[in-house]
Amino acid sequence: MEVNTKIKFLFSTVSLVLLGLLFYKIYIDFFKKDIENIYIKLENDVKEGDLILRQGLELDSSIISFMSDSKFSHIGIINSTEPLTVLHATTNDKESQNKATIQDMRDFLKESKNIKILRLKADEKTRLNILKEARKHLGRAFVLSSDKDKFYCTTFLEESIKAYFDIELKYTDVDFSLFKGKYLFPQSFNENDSFISILELY
Repeated sequence: MEVNTKIKFLFSTVSLVLLGLLFYKIYIDFFKKDIENIYIKLENDVKEGDLILRQGLELDSSIISFMSDSKFSHIGIINSTEPLTVLHATTNDKESQNKATIQDMRDFLKESKNIKILRLKADEKTRLNILKEARKHLGRAFVLSSDKDKFYCTTFLEESIKAYFDIELKYTDVDFSLFKGKYLFPQSFNENDSFISILELY
């Protein structure tokens, strides 16, 4: 009787593990397919120098979205279209933390929930000059601060854009735990009249 009970328990445990692995494989296959579909849409519509907004999957991303009442918590700039890559200042992406870095779009999408593409209302030469300016900051350390040394995803792009285009982006007063002062959220770009929406994927 005791042996039969152990066998049943073992069988149930193995069955649950196998079932879990099956659902995980289905989820991963679906997720990969979804990323590939998004990648193809982006490939058809984006240009170098476009901005890409996303909502990340980490807790800090949810906090940023909550504080800014937005679907977005992060922003980068399209660095190349063949292949698609993103230049952004980041702390979350596993292989390239705490600096301005270039990342493959598929890897960028793995950390994303919502995607939106913005294009600055400027000629192509201006947009490409802004991209060149942004590339000068490759490797620069990520600094989440409200003082003059700040360098995070939004201030990185604000600084690059202002080198060639007159723009005013709204900062938000923050009083949250260790973070106090004025911070620039991705939503400020989304609400700014200097950009047009090219693509939205939710």
